[in-house]
Amino acid sequence: MTTTAATHSLRNRPISAAYLRLALDQLVGDNPARREEVLAAAGLRDSERAGGQRGEVEFGILATAMTAMTAGRARGWHLELLARLDAAVHGPLGFALLAAPTPGQALETLVAYGELRLPFVWFASSVDESMGRIDCTPSGDLGSLRAPLMELTVLALSRFVAQVSGRPARLVSIQMPGDPPPYEQALRASVDASIDFGSAGYAVVFPSSWLCVTSLFADEDMHRLSVARCRDLLGVGLRRSPLELSLRQEILAAGGVSPGLEALARSRHMSSRTLMRRLKRQGTSYRRIVEEIHAGLAADLLRHTELPIAEIAARLGFADTANFGRAFRGWHAVAPGRYRRGQADDPSRDDS
Repeated sequence: MTTTAATHSLRNRPISAAYLRLALDQLVGDNPARREEVLAAAGLRDSERAGGQRGEVEFGILATAMTAMTAGRARGWHLELLARLDAAVHGPLGFALLAAPTPGQALETLVAYGELRLPFVWFASSVDESMGRIDCTPSGDLGSLRAPLMELTVLALSRFVAQVSGRPARLVSIQMPGDPPPYEQALRASVDASIDFGSAGYAVVFPSSWLCVTSLFADEDMHRLSVARCRDLLGVGLRRSPLELSLRQEILAAGGVSPGLEALARSRHMSSRTLMRRLKRQGTSYRRIVEEIHAGLAADLLRHTELPIAEIAARLGFADTANFGRAFRGWHAVAPGRYRRGQADDPSRDDS
C-alpha cells in the first residue's frame, strides 16, 4: 500500500457516535438551537442522523463538535463527562473489559481492542515484580482536546482498575505530563487515585498483584462473546490483526523506536521473511506499522512539546533531521517546522 498523508490522519479514523451523543447531552442539553449550531459547525446538519441512528463518525467531526460545544467554557469542562463513561458507552469493548475473568485479562483486551472505541490513544502495558502499568499515548495531534481527552482516558482507566479488582482506588497512581492545571483541585476530587504531574506521559500504575485476582464482574461467556465481537469489528472496520497489534505495542513500549524487523521476528519465534509474509497476507507491512507509529508520535510531540525537531527525530530513530523532514512531509503533507506553527506547507522552502 502506498503511504499517503490520509493514511496517517487521525481525523479520518472512525469513532462511535455514542460519544458525540453523550457530549451533546451532557454539555449542551435540551437546547435545540444550540445543538443544531454545534452539529452544523461539525458539518452534520441532519441532527437526527448525527445524534440518533448513526453508528460512527470520523474523529475529526467529533473533535470539531466538541470544540464548538465547549467554546467559552472554563478549563476542566471535561470532568463533567467522567461519570458518564461507564461500560455501556464503550459498547462491546466495555462489556469485554468488565466481564473479563481477571483484571489482567481485561487490560490485555484493552491493549488489543482499545482502538475500536478510542482511536485517539494507543495503549501499552508492562508489568514488573511490584507494579503494573498502562501507558496511554496520543495516536496523533489532538489539538486543544489533548489534555481533556487524555485526562479523561487515564481518570476513567484508574477507576476501572480499582472497580474490577475490588481494591482501594487510593493505591492507584495516575501519571500526567506537565504542571498541574488551574482546575487541579477538581481533577483530584474526581477520582480517589493519586495524581502525579511532571511525568513523561500519561499512565496508570497499580500493584501487579491485582492482575491475577478474580474480577468482581467476571463472566467468562460474556467476555468471550464480547471479545469475539471486538475481533470481528477490528478485522472488518480497521483491518487490524493480532499480530499487527502486538508489534505496535512492542514498538510503543520502546518509546516508538523499533528494535528492528529481525528482532521483532525473533521474539515471535519466526524468521523475518515469515513475519513479512504474514503481515502482507493481513494487508499491512512492517514499514506501514512503523510509519503509522512515527507519524502519530511526531505530530503529537511537535504540537504539544517544546522539544527541538532534531531531538524528536533522534527520539524516533532517525539519523538526521533531513530524513525526518522528508518522512514527515510524506505523512502529513507539511514540513515539521510549519506543522509546529500550524501553517500550511510551502513547497519552495526547506523548513524541516
